[in-house]
Amino acid sequence: MIELTTKLYDEKLKLSKDIFGWAEELAKQNENGEQDESAGHAKQIYCGKWGHECSICSYGCWSKVYLTADAAIRYCPGFRLIRLTEKTYRNPEDFARSLAYEYILKLHSSVRSKTDGESLSAEEDTA
Repeated sequence: MIELTTKLYDEKLKLSKDIFGWAEELAKQNENGEQDESAGHAKQIYCGKWGHECSICSYGCWSKVYLTADAAIRYCPGFRLIRLTEKTYRNPEDFARSLAYEYILKLHSSVRSKTDGESLSAEEDTA
């Protein structure tokens, strides 16, 4: 069991490093003024079910992931109309330790689909 957990953590860390690399690249674009109309606002980059407790996630559970202006990633879970306590991650190690493999994989796929063949971008959200 420990082998599987370590293997999954290694894969989660690899995916998380890719995600944070993309976040840093997008933040640099904002610093260079390429997207200055949205600088300073958090940008929604993913939404889905919970990533922290997938086993108890049921109808009404949701989460959104935002990219902040300083390339941090903010995870905001909620239930129905209630936003729960959010967490801001500043490094891929904490991100990989805190969220489920399936969630990170889906987030990575979403980010990858946005960056393949296109300029980097993310939806702006002032939340």
